[in-house]
Amino acid sequence: MTKIKNLYILIFILIGINAIILGVFIFKGKPKLKHRPPHITLIELLDFSLEQKQKVKEYKGHKKIRSSKKALQQMRIDLYSNIDKRGKSGAEIEKILREITKYQTVFEEESYAFFSFIRETCTTKQKEKFDKIILDTFKRPGMKEPFKNH
Repeated sequence: MTKIKNLYILIFILIGINAIILGVFIFKGKPKLKHRPPHITLIELLDFSLEQKQKVKEYKGHKKIRSSKKALQQMRIDLYSNIDKRGKSGAEIEKILREITKYQTVFEEESYAFFSFIRETCTTKQKEKFDKIILDTFKRPGMKEPFKNH
């Protein structure tokens, strides 16, 4: 009789522990996945006024930046795709590398012009904040681009 009583007590304890564990999962919900923080633009970080935002919107350099970036991507794809399937001559590779350099130069020039324009649009307080943001951004390891271009 004692063994059966102990068995029933053990079963009730196990059922209770399972109920508690299920209750924790049901009421707590699924564990939340860590999401990447939303992308914040430079304009948002500097807290631009409507007038400043309009000036940036009217800036015409965005198209050159985007087109040179797309051209760079395509040329890199052309250079590295099927690297083992076709034996490119040194002249072909040099030509592609010169084109990549040309578009990289355009991209850097336009990016510099854009950031110079942004800095000119800033107030004195925003300029101080801008300088700190840009320096921090370029010091980040693995940095690809400082910000969206709009």
